[in-house]
Amino acid sequence: MIDKKFYLCYITLEKDNVMKKKILLILLAICMLATATGCSCTGTVSLDFSSGWNESVQIGYSETLTYKGIYNPSYSDLEFSYAKSDKLTDDVVVLNNQTYTNATYVVKTEVVPKNSFNLAQSDILDTYNGTYLIKVSTTFSVDVNFILNKTQTVTAKDTSNSVVYLCQNTDAFAPIYSKAESKSTILTVSNNYASTALSQTYSEFTYNLKKYTAKTSAYLDGELTLETEKTYKYTQGEIIDNNALLFVLRNVELPVENSRSFKIPALAFRGKTKNAGVKSLAEKEIPLAFGINGADVNVKTNCYQIGFSGTQSGISKLCYYQTEQAKNADNSTAILDRNYLIRFIEILPVYGDYGMQGSLVFNLSNIA
Repeated sequence: MIDKKFYLCYITLEKDNVMKKKILLILLAICMLATATGCSCTGTVSLDFSSGWNESVQIGYSETLTYKGIYNPSYSDLEFSYAKSDKLTDDVVVLNNQTYTNATYVVKTEVVPKNSFNLAQSDILDTYNGTYLIKVSTTFSVDVNFILNKTQTVTAKDTSNSVVYLCQNTDAFAPIYSKAESKSTILTVSNNYASTALSQTYSEFTYNLKKYTAKTSAYLDGELTLETEKTYKYTQGEIIDNNALLFVLRNVELPVENSRSFKIPALAFRGKTKNAGVKSLAEKEIPLAFGINGADVNVKTNCYQIGFSGTQSGISKLCYYQTEQAKNADNSTAILDRNYLIRFIEILPVYGDYGMQGSLVFNLSNIA
């Protein structure tokens, strides 16, 4: 069901002559995450960031974070609930811990020479004074196994991947280039009958100082439903690439009840920028098996609500960012303080008559 970068995409599609109308598909995308919506956050767009993820990186530095996802039919926190609809009975679709298995999300962050970038032409590099670029690559996969209408079995492997190149934090993590693709199994329930469809999306963004170009395409069951190439005016340093948002938020320190907003080019809107808000909701402790001999250690985090603002906003996402180093029982360091993303919630929607299947809860499982 996941379709990449961690966010809700909205795409208006013309399916066929029988439907005679436009339908709104919400495509879950981890690699394009963090446009999860419905956030009532407010705040001034101010693109200044710390280097909280690592204060002393040099060219050649590499970090790989691995997250494991577990299906949860009833996850809730604070005022947010991602519970499975009670209308989704086993007669319609069986949803249990075998429906989504082997869910993995991997983020690799590298520090590369700026002259190593050769994927596109960008005049940002002509004026950029930094010594390096930050390359953030993500991969996602999950095995899907649906039993529909008591008899029909659907199996699939949903996948997504992305890569984005950024300037340093002193240049507002300004994006230079990003590319993403995803494949997702969409569940629809209408009149107590369940069906699935295959969604595939592709995007490529090339940024210059005063404009950026967005190439986007989408397929539903192999049929092309969207294909665009548009150029938009902007000023370099004003926006955050969607594929980089979860990384960038490692460098945003928000006290509880404070918020910030950002402009993000969104695949769902053919690459046009949309406002996204981030609000710090509460301090939370999350146990992770990073201690001595695999013992749990409690990691202190801030819970962030992330979402688009405006109409067609959808449901907010929750992400939990580390706020201080985690200690073992003997007071030794189990996890360094690098503002890691510790947990995030990936929403599993149902299209048609119902709301949600529940969610995938991803916890940090390895740092390399």
